[in-house]
Amino acid sequence: MIEWTKRKYNHFDQNYAGHAKIIRFIISGGLATIVNLGVLFVFTHFFHFWYLISAIIAFLFAFFVSFSLQKFWTFRDHSKDNMHKQAGLFFIIVILGLLINTSIIYTLVESVHLHYLLAQFFSGIVIAFFNYMMYQKFIFHKKFRKIISESSDNQSARKSNAKSFFQIFFFLISFAIFVFFAFSKITESPPTWLDEGAIEQVAINLADKGIYGYQTSPDHFIPAGFLTTSYPVVYPIAVSFAALGINLFNARLVMLFFMLVLCIGTYFFIREQANPETRHLAIFSLLLLVTFAPFYGHGKNVLGEVPGVAFFVISLFLLTFFEKHQKKEWLVFLAGIFVGLAMATKPIFLILIFPSALLTLLVIYRKRFSLKEKSLFFLGAGLPILLWLIVHISPGTLFGVIFSGNPNNASSLGLFVENVFRLIKIEPFYFLSLMIAWWASIIFRKRSNDAISKAEVFAIVFSSLNLFSFFGTRGFYRYFFPGEILALIFLPISLYFLFKTLSRRFPKLSTTIVSFVLTVLVFFQMYQAFFHSWISQSQNSRRASLLSENLSHLPSDKSVFVYNVPEAVIFLPHRNFFQYLWFAESVEYGEENLPLLWAGIPDFLLIEPKFDGGEKISNFYREKTHFDKYTLFEKVLR
Repeated sequence: MIEWTKRKYNHFDQNYAGHAKIIRFIISGGLATIVNLGVLFVFTHFFHFWYLISAIIAFLFAFFVSFSLQKFWTFRDHSKDNMHKQAGLFFIIVILGLLINTSIIYTLVESVHLHYLLAQFFSGIVIAFFNYMMYQKFIFHKKFRKIISESSDNQSARKSNAKSFFQIFFFLISFAIFVFFAFSKITESPPTWLDEGAIEQVAINLADKGIYGYQTSPDHFIPAGFLTTSYPVVYPIAVSFAALGINLFNARLVMLFFMLVLCIGTYFFIREQANPETRHLAIFSLLLLVTFAPFYGHGKNVLGEVPGVAFFVISLFLLTFFEKHQKKEWLVFLAGIFVGLAMATKPIFLILIFPSALLTLLVIYRKRFSLKEKSLFFLGAGLPILLWLIVHISPGTLFGVIFSGNPNNASSLGLFVENVFRLIKIEPFYFLSLMIAWWASIIFRKRSNDAISKAEVFAIVFSSLNLFSFFGTRGFYRYFFPGEILALIFLPISLYFLFKTLSRRFPKLSTTIVSFVLTVLVFFQMYQAFFHSWISQSQNSRRASLLSENLSHLPSDKSVFVYNVPEAVIFLPHRNFFQYLWFAESVEYGEENLPLLWAGIPDFLLIEPKFDGGEKISNFYREKTHFDKYTLFEKVLR
C-alpha cells in the first residue's frame, strides 16, 4: 500500500508539478496548524501554563515546523547557505500575515457581522494565497536565493537588497495599518452626520430615479447645488448603490477606495519627486499618511476632502513624471483633467487650486512651460469644471457654494481672531509646524541652488493658500485638511533637505537623524490615532446600527418627517418622507413642509436635540423612542 501510494504520488508530482506543490503547501500549513493547536493544548491543559504563554510557545513550535516543511518539502529548497536569512524573512511574512488576518477578521465580524469562524475561513483563504505567493515568488525562489548568496560577498549589492526588502516590508506594513484603521467599525467610526447624509441622498436619488437632486417631500426634488461635494464623489457612490444596494457600508466603501488611491498616489508621487538617494522617503510619507488619524476621521465619512486630494496628488504625479522624463505632452493634458476633477469635487479646491495654478505656471515658471503645455493643462482642467457647472450648479447657488466656508456671514475680523487662537490647539499647530518645515526647506534649497520641482511649488502654494484661507472660515479643521495632507507627505523630503543643509559635514548622520525623527513621528501619530483621536473616541458608537434598528421597519404606507437629520434617510425602508434641512442661516430648505408638521400630517417624526417645536407638536405626537442623539415620535391616533 505504501509503495503504491509513493508511485501514484511520484507520477502526479512529475506530471502535475504545480498542483502537487499547492497540495504540499496546504498539507504543510495544516500540519503546522495541528502542531500549534496541540502544543497550545498540552502546555495549557497538562503543564498549567498561562494560555498566552502557551500560545507563544505553540507559535514558535509551529513556526519551525512550517518553515522546515515549506522550505525542504513544499518548495524543495535544500540549500543550507544563508538559511538564517530565509528564516528571518519567513518570520516577517508570518507576522505580517498575522496582522492582515487580524484586520480582516475584525472587519468581517465587526462591520459585516459575519460569524467569527466564517470570517476566519475567508481570511484564511486570503492569507494562504498571500503566503503562497510570498514563498513562491520571494523567499524560496531560485533567483532570490542567488541574490542572497551574491549579496553576502558584495557590500553594495547587500545594501541595495536590504533597501529593497525594507521597502517591500514597510509598504506591506503600511497596507496592513491602512486596512486595520479603514475597515475598523467602518459604518460607526466616525459616526454618520448631517453633511454625509445630504451627499448620500443625492447619490440615492441618482441611483433610484436618475435625478441629481435632493428630496424635500415625496416625488419633489430640489437642485443639489447647495451641497459643497459634487459629482466626482456622488457619481461613484450612486454606482455603488445601484450595483451593491443602498446602505451606509456601500457608500463608505467608495470612500475607502478614494483613500486607497490617495495612499498609492502618495507613495509613487513622492518616489518620483525624490532622487535615488531619497526614494526610501516615500515609505515614510506613506507611513505618515496611514497613521494620521484625520485621514480616517475625514476620509471614511462621505465627504469631498480625501477624493479631492487624491485627484490633486495624481495630477501632481503626472506633472512630475512629465517634467523629469520629458514624456508626451498628453500627460500635461491628463494632469489638467485630474486637477479639474479636484476642483469640481469641492469649492475649496476650486478657489485655491486655480490661483495656485496661475501663480505656478504663469508667474513662477512662466518660461519653463510652453504656451502649448499651458493651454493643454488649462484645457484639461476646464472640462471637469464645465461638467460641474452643468451637473451641479443651478441658478442662484454659485455664490453660496463659493463662500460656503462662512455661510452664516459672520464678522471676518471675529473669525480671524478666533482662528488665530485655534493655532494653539494640537491639530492647527501641527499643520503650521509642517508648513514651517516645508517653507524652510524650500528656502534652503533655493539658496543652495538645489532643484525644486514645479509640482512641489504648485503643492506648497496651494497648501499655503489653504492655511491662510482657514482664518476666514468657521474654523472647522477639515477646512485646512487638504493642505495639511500635502504638507505631511512632503515632510520627509523637507526634513531631509533641512538636515542636509544644516549638517553638510555629516551627511550620513543627517540621514540617520531624519529617519529617527520620522519614525518617532509615525509612532506618535499611531498613539494619537489609537487613544486621542475622533476615530478612537467613536469606536463605541452605535449610531448607524441604532438608526437601522429604529427606522428600517417603519411601514411604507406611513409617512416620515425628517427634521434636520438627513443622515437618517439612508436607513429608511422607503421614500415616503418629508424633510426640513438647515445647514446655516443662508442654507435652509424644506421650510414649506413645516406647516404639515405643525398640523400633524406626517405619521412619524425624527428630530435632533436642537429641535425647538416641542410645544407645536405636543397635541399630535408622542415619543416612541429615543436613541443616540435622535428622538422618534409617532402620531397619536384620535
